Amino acid sequence: MYIALYEPDGTDLRFFDVEWDPPKNGRPKRLLSYDEFLDAAYYAYLNRNAAEFTWAEGEEEPLEIEEQLDEDDET
Repeated sequence: MYIALYEPDGTDLRFFDVEWDPPKNGRPKRLLSYDEFLDAAYYAYLNRNAAEFTWAEGEEEPLEIEEQLDEDDET
C-alpha cells in the first residue's frame, strides 16, 4: 500500500510505501517516483498472481475460457 505525496501546486508527485518506517516529522526521505511506483505495483501484481496452486487429488482442471467459448459457438 502506498501513500501519494505531492506539492500543493500539483508538482512533484511521489509515493511512500507504508511498510517503510515513516519519519516522526516532515516529508519522508525515501520516496518513489511515479515510474518507480508503477514498477513496484506491477511486480507486486505479478508476484501475487504467480503463486503455486495445487488441486486436491481427483479434482478436474478448470476449462480454459477459450475452450468454453468454442463449445458455446457449436451449440
